[in-house]
Amino acid sequence: AHEPRGADPRAVVVVHRDADLLVVSKPPGVPCHGGAGLGVRRTLLELLKEDVLGGFGLAHRIDQDTSGLVALVRTPELRARLADAFARDGEVEKEYEAIVEGVPDPPTGTIDLPIAAPGHGTKARTDRRWGKPARTDYAVIEAFGDAARVRAVPVTGQTHQIRVHLAAIGTPLLVDPLYG
Repeated sequence: AHEPRGADPRAVVVVHRDADLLVVSKPPGVPCHGGAGLGVRRTLLELLKEDVLGGFGLAHRIDQDTSGLVALVRTPELRARLADAFARDGEVEKEYEAIVEGVPDPPTGTIDLPIAAPGHGTKARTDRRWGKPARTDYAVIEAFGDAARVRAVPVTGQTHQIRVHLAAIGTPLLVDPLYG
């Protein structure tokens, strides 16, 4: 058994803490919580065990391999308010940076393709018939030959949305075993 990269609790950085809200910077390779097929991986909740036992719980999630800010809250009321805000498209502004294969053309735009959520053992896909509305705004920040650094802003919140959308326009994440 081995620990995934970033599983060292010192790698989880507390960005903000008050009586009701805890915001941490989650490293890549650490799932937010347990689930099917995780095996021996340590989760963010396990790394923050004392805080979780102190009453903080996840208000939202980000993908296991994504680094970024995660909010945990203490009260059920605040958890419900934040979960509702994250569930409503456009209520919470989210922005991601990614390195992609190729350079998107045009260098700025909107990807507006419905996404069908993954089933057990499958991956999400664009699907105009069965998919749910999904929109991602993007802009090339820097291009370097056969790759680019892209800012992606999901307007909606479908599973693996940025990964699916960038792959759909021919510029998948540079290191993405599922969609790349």
